[in-house]
Amino acid sequence: MSACPPARPQVPFSRFAFALIAALGSDFAALSQAPAASPPPAGGHPAPATQPARAGDKDTLEYVLMSTSKGDIVLELDRGNAPVSVANFLSYMDKGFYDGTIFHRVEPASVIQGGGYTADMLPREGVGAPIKSEAGNGLKNKRGTLAMARSGESDSATSQFFINVVDNAAFDPPQGPGYAVFGRVFAGMKVVDEIRLVNTIVKAGQLSVPAEPIVIKSVKRLAAEQAKAAAEAEKPKRRAPPGPLPPSPQPTPPAPQPQPKPQPQPPVPPTPNVDMSNKELAYVLFSTSKGDIVLQLDRAHAPITVANFLNYVDSGFYNGTIFHRVVRRSATAMIDVVQGGGLTADMVEKTAGAPIKNEANNGLQNLRGTISMARRQPPDSATCQFFLNIGDNPTLDTVGNTVGYAVFGRIVAGQSVADAIRNTPVINKPPYTDVPQETVTLQSAKQIALDEAKRRLEAEKAGAANPPIKPPPASPPAAPPATPPAPANKP
Repeated sequence: MSACPPARPQVPFSRFAFALIAALGSDFAALSQAPAASPPPAGGHPAPATQPARAGDKDTLEYVLMSTSKGDIVLELDRGNAPVSVANFLSYMDKGFYDGTIFHRVEPASVIQGGGYTADMLPREGVGAPIKSEAGNGLKNKRGTLAMARSGESDSATSQFFINVVDNAAFDPPQGPGYAVFGRVFAGMKVVDEIRLVNTIVKAGQLSVPAEPIVIKSVKRLAAEQAKAAAEAEKPKRRAPPGPLPPSPQPTPPAPQPQPKPQPQPPVPPTPNVDMSNKELAYVLFSTSKGDIVLQLDRAHAPITVANFLNYVDSGFYNGTIFHRVVRRSATAMIDVVQGGGLTADMVEKTAGAPIKNEANNGLQNLRGTISMARRQPPDSATCQFFLNIGDNPTLDTVGNTVGYAVFGRIVAGQSVADAIRNTPVINKPPYTDVPQETVTLQSAKQIALDEAKRRLEAEKAGAANPPIKPPPASPPAAPPATPPAPANKP
């Protein structure tokens, strides 16, 4: 089984998604709590955070070259702050243990993990005794750092490691026993980001396994001068005359509480040309504790999804459920959604029907104001839960071989209500994160006639439709536990 750092709560889940994966066995038990959202957009990679070694100088640092099937990664190991972890890692490396192993777990909004499995998903033989955790050494699980994976016990790390692809403050003490950072990516963060974006599958009983094995061909020591040359070589070359560099893309997925203030979204203009004559369209009225939202559902592009959603609507399934998750765009969260349809006010998950086929390839995009199906990692796993896109979320769309989240309609009236839900302060209610502090109830969901939908749209046009999103009030800090179980159907 696999030793793992805590995983993130589920979020819209494609190669980018945002998901809290259930623990699988003792060594997978720590896989449970990390942020949710997406990787950097195409065309750029945020740089890893740098953490200078407090304890020392060059004599406390070791350099390692990890050659993978995606390219080379140079690691700087901090013996001054993590002597036990570094000695353990180097011991495995020197005897060739890591050669031919794989990155067996990729969480694009959290970590990439390796060091324990062969390409056929068999545990690598020769694992030694567990070591003492050095999670209290002051080094943080920042983007680009290297840490020891472990099971639920603090002092259980052996051979497996992970690289943080986002800032993972939930992995640091005192929010739990923490995961011991013992180094950082010194060069090759672009390779790390390429690994984090690969398509993943369920394999050998484990989630988030790269569909195409990412092999660690070899791991060997590297001289400091060679490491510095590798880092220098990948720096962008300045042209004369020097000018300002373009801003770096924002780092990725949702970080734990407290949440930074998101940037205000521009207003979306009123929708005067909404087509209400098409017989392939259906209309649903959400009456919530924040106000009413009218949805237009697109049977033509998403017949399976719309039929599934209307079955839940007509049966009264959604009545009394809540919007249980709010993710706001920020420096560390590249998605903006509110999610509901599956939990009651006391955070009990309702029993849903059978999963449906994913219609994410229907050409509809996860743009502001659209509604999509939430799901687990397998593409065809959506049941009852949905999410409203509060901003444009292109990372949730199908791209290449990465399956996205199925859009099946849009808001035609009540966008300001959706924005108000999005702006509620959030807290953690283990095992769930990003839960509105004030319960936002979906009091009823029902189909309405075309004339009623038109009336509500015209009434909204007469007022102020779709005002700008205002930054939400600060949320009280509430650190998530290290290893909560996984909630269902996070997008």
